[in-house]
Amino acid sequence: MKPATNSLERALKILELVSSTPGGLTLSSIMRRLGLPAGTSHYILTRLQSHAFLSREPEDKRYKIGIKLVAIAHAALRDLGLRHLAEPALRQLAAETRLGAFIGVLEQNAIMIVGKVEQPGMLPMNMEIGVRYPAHRTALGKAILAHRTRPQLLAFCHACGLPGASLSRNLTRSFLAQLTEVRRKGYAVNDEELFIGFRALAAPVVDSEEHAVAAISATGPRFQLDDPTVVAAVKRAARDISKRRQASGFM
Repeated sequence: MKPATNSLERALKILELVSSTPGGLTLSSIMRRLGLPAGTSHYILTRLQSHAFLSREPEDKRYKIGIKLVAIAHAALRDLGLRHLAEPALRQLAAETRLGAFIGVLEQNAIMIVGKVEQPGMLPMNMEIGVRYPAHRTALGKAILAHRTRPQLLAFCHACGLPGASLSRNLTRSFLAQLTEVRRKGYAVNDEELFIGFRALAAPVVDSEEHAVAAISATGPRFQLDDPTVVAAVKRAARDISKRRQASGFM
């Protein structure tokens, strides 16, 4: 990461780093990863916290994204064209499967939810728009990653801490093999990898050159991941959004 040269750039680097790190970061971790002095880091973090751009958990002393930044992100996502295009397909998918329907994009190696239609009381937590989840532990993430090149995937594995980030390590090799199967089938699954008791099935939203730009999923408690009706509904929703996106000229 290129070193920041003034307080504004340093603050932005801190926000970018914290937002891309699930679970947040301690002061010492932020100092080490950005190469900032203790006094400078503490001053900027205190100011960001006082204005609610960051929050700090008293138990583990980790800094996380604050409510004000979430509100700003939500306002931006509200006007995101993809969310508007996806809404009819999300509602149709939720109605057909009686599961939650979500659409997400890959953002700095994490999946960010940009649209949803939830079934009341189904999920153990409210998956808010703008929230990020580890891409390799979600069906949405796998559906998108399956369309990335091998070098891009190895870089992803390295960034996410998968052992070795090379084909010589079993976990990385297994993950890449899984993505090959995802691309062959046209859909990805999450078998209780993110939340215990909950599964998801996702298909990619593609552009005119078949590049995955997003993914849509059906999510719920322990449904059959090979249920042909759910598979067909998710793929149909992904095709519908892809066609709408391409017809609208959305970039």
